Amino acid sequence: MTIEVLSSAVISPRSIQVWVKADDPSHPGVPTNENVLMQIYTGEILFDYNRTGSGTVQNDNIRSYIPYEDYTIQAYNTSDDPPGTVIGSLTGEFTSTTNSLAAVNKVRVGMGTPTFSGINQSVNVLILVADVAAMHASAQSLAYQVTVLVHQRSLYKKLRLSGDDRTARWV
Repeated sequence: MTIEVLSSAVISPRSIQVWVKADDPSHPGVPTNENVLMQIYTGEILFDYNRTGSGTVQNDNIRSYIPYEDYTIQAYNTSDDPPGTVIGSLTGEFTSTTNSLAAVNKVRVGMGTPTFSGINQSVNVLILVADVAAMHASAQSLAYQVTVLVHQRSLYKKLRLSGDDRTARWV
């Protein structure tokens, strides 16, 4: 099951952007002789994930946009997934002292092309996807850190989403 989390459910989003030299060997996959922007996002996604009644491990995924501090979303001119790293950690509680589990199996970030009312064109944005599993447990949040490398030509405008994340406008 996919759990779509509204961008307004992200608490304390923070970001920093730094230009880095692409010919640095510590940034594989980036063409040389080009500077790229390293974007680092952190925050905590709040959601209700209750798997307390089942005696089997249940697997689901959590999906969310990655907002800036002002809750705007960066749009990009490319649909290619940027090189980067993602870290995610669940917080929750166990309902049994034995056979309890709550875990992040995999967390990743990639470009998505959602459809927004109010925007009359395709828009590429970063989407965080965390594959989670639980048994006799519930989770309330996912703390994350996302680091991606993007070319300046890939940056587009910022979007402000409505309360239901279905309507957007350029800012």
